[in-house]
Amino acid sequence: MFLLKVHRKMSKENLDGIKQELAGYLAQIHGIKGPYFGYFSEKEAYQYKTWKEAFMQMFAQILQDGRAHEVKLPYERIESVLKQNLNCLEDLAEPALVEYDCHEGNIFVKKVGENYRIEGILDFERAFFGDPIADFPAAFVLTDDIRKEKVFLDAYLKASGNTQYSEKDVKRYQLYRMYILTIMAAETFRYGFLYAKLQGGWAKKEIAKCLDELA
Repeated sequence: MFLLKVHRKMSKENLDGIKQELAGYLAQIHGIKGPYFGYFSEKEAYQYKTWKEAFMQMFAQILQDGRAHEVKLPYERIESVLKQNLNCLEDLAEPALVEYDCHEGNIFVKKVGENYRIEGILDFERAFFGDPIADFPAAFVLTDDIRKEKVFLDAYLKASGNTQYSEKDVKRYQLYRMYILTIMAAETFRYGFLYAKLQGGWAKKEIAKCLDELA
């Protein structure tokens, strides 16, 4: 069953265990390296040599979609703040597989004894080769700073062999959070009126917070 359906029934200890498991699985996924940066494509024009260029183009595409669907967003401010912070992406040298949709609705769990354990992860439609940190806001979209998810972050750093979560990483998290929120705001045409209004309204408020953090 989906984690989303049972997470409220879990004890804190069980939920912490799920977060630690998720950290380990994401570290394994990120261990898969790609030949280029960007979304999966056979066209060389969409296979980028740097993460900075890939992310800029990926974000530009979703902003174009938002404009095409006449979604009200602070486009110019998003573009300006994005350009101001792109330098924090320059250190990433190796493309890693990023699931980018690993939230509670895409995680299967099963009961083993008294506790639930992760059984599977599905839905790789948003996957790309890029920065592993991008998976953090996609998995914890309600969390404005992944350092608040200490159990998960500590487990991920240990599983991935990283020693710290730097100030640059903090900025990168905000950039990727702004990106997933912009996708959520721009894609509301896919849903019914009420759900679209609720998701779009919430996403826009959170985008404003990201912009303030990054400005």
